[in-house]
Amino acid sequence: MWGTIWLNTGIGFLGFVMTLATALAGNIWLVSLERAFTAFILFFLAAFPLRWLLARVMDTSEAAAGKAAADGTDASPESGEQQTAPDDEPFMPLNTNQIDRIAPVQDPSVVADVVRRLTDE
Repeated sequence: MWGTIWLNTGIGFLGFVMTLATALAGNIWLVSLERAFTAFILFFLAAFPLRWLLARVMDTSEAAAGKAAADGTDASPESGEQQTAPDDEPFMPLNTNQIDRIAPVQDPSVVADVVRRLTDE
């Protein structure tokens, strides 16, 4: 994620101060503090999705710029054709031999218990 937890704390503190300042005008200090604390929690929690979204947007734009620079192509070619670099290595399908070699160890008593539980329901 982009930034740190201090960014969330700062945004929460900003919400706390703004709410406290506006609530003190029409309420007693205890109610104002309660509302300011609630605002801190809400602003603190709302900063998480905002940070995530900002990180995704910044990561996407940096990845596109980095890929274009690595390929030696423009991110948006004017000719309308997208230039691609040839692959360095040929396509190889997934090798499943390793999966076939791993046999699950099953205890007959555990299998029997599972079957009993499934048939009872």
